Amino acid sequence: MFHFEDALGRFTMRDPPLRRALVDLQYPLSPRLVGNEGLTELQELLRPDFPLMRAVGAPSFTISFGPAPASSSFTERYQFESQSGFDLIVGTSNATLSLAGQAYGERARLAALLERVATAVGAVGRITQCLRIGVRYINSAPATTSDWAAWFKAPFVGWTETTTIVDQRVNRVHMSITQLSLPDSDIVTAATIRHGYLPEGIGQDLGGDAKEPAFLVDIDMASDVPTAFDAVGLVALFLRINGEIARYFRYTFTAAGEERFGLEARKEEGNAIS
Repeated sequence: MFHFEDALGRFTMRDPPLRRALVDLQYPLSPRLVGNEGLTELQELLRPDFPLMRAVGAPSFTISFGPAPASSSFTERYQFESQSGFDLIVGTSNATLSLAGQAYGERARLAALLERVATAVGAVGRITQCLRIGVRYINSAPATTSDWAAWFKAPFVGWTETTTIVDQRVNRVHMSITQLSLPDSDIVTAATIRHGYLPEGIGQDLGGDAKEPAFLVDIDMASDVPTAFDAVGLVALFLRINGEIARYFRYTFTAAGEERFGLEARKEEGNAIS
């Protein structure tokens, strides 16, 4: 998907800025997943990883950069919770697995959990086809505008930290959104990349201080090519999308950014981001 002049292999970070990682599986409508019989069966299968369950009316995971808009429509969904920083929301047409950054560790953990979730959801919902798989990594850390400009490459940062604005008292929000459509790709067919600087912080929905200035790098890539709802195959696709996200994220760093977050190349499988 991306072409980089430098070879970007696997890496780890001593202090990764990852706030949340998400994998979303979309499938044909399956009311059985939220019916009494199916829900009971699903709860039993997921109990070793997610001992707690509750009904929710929330939409899929979002980030708001201001007051959250009111919502009047709710879909029957159930949230399965662990006590280790990860949770799962299952509805009639999609399931979203989410891990907080501190619970992430390495991608192998998320991949193993995804396999168990896909196996359970597929069996209970009698699902044979996955319509779309999305993978999203949300990264953020406290920073000044100077930090943001020092840690990330100039084309990525944009003009937020330049002499164009001379009054340092100005409260500057700088956000860029890039949307890509890649219908001929065999891995990622759609991507949305949001990045920038938030002087008021990322907000408590991501565990941040709402008033602490921070950068945000939110990378969301997906494959919307229908495929078999096979747990092993879906994990393989997740790993390929994950690899594209990791290569892109690593490319954005300057040498100062690599040093700040402790980026180190590694040959073995798995790393803190990819």
